[in-house]
Amino acid sequence: MEDFITKNKKGKGIVKVPIGAKMLPPVEVTNMETDWVAMTSSDGHLLFHHVAELPQMPKGKGIKIINIASAKLKSGEEFASAMTVINENDNLYIRAGDATKVMKAEDMEPFEGERGQRGKKLPPRLRKVEVLRKEE
Repeated sequence: MEDFITKNKKGKGIVKVPIGAKMLPPVEVTNMETDWVAMTSSDGHLLFHHVAELPQMPKGKGIKIINIASAKLKSGEEFASAMTVINENDNLYIRAGDATKVMKAEDMEPFEGERGQRGKKLPPRLRKVEVLRKEE
């Protein structure tokens, strides 16, 4: 929390977002040991990894959670589309247009990897993820 404290009366810049980019909403982490990060890219890749793999960066500096090719990222062709944090006992709810799916632990295993990897593609009907959240 000390990174949020400032002497300035007008506040403090916490996150710097490039022009044309959008920030995903923050997600609460309840347990660094048992929570998992789930992130999707706009072309339908999904990656899970342990929250413990995320380094804590000062002053709003960013980290790479899922790998997106630099050229595709810069051109806006591909971007991070959704992210959530789930506990090892939670299911994952995915909505892409009219299609929905609730993934159980055994369904998530093929999408597990290390931070910064590409992840695995979701089935075609689920690739344009709009909602990604935990379902207890």
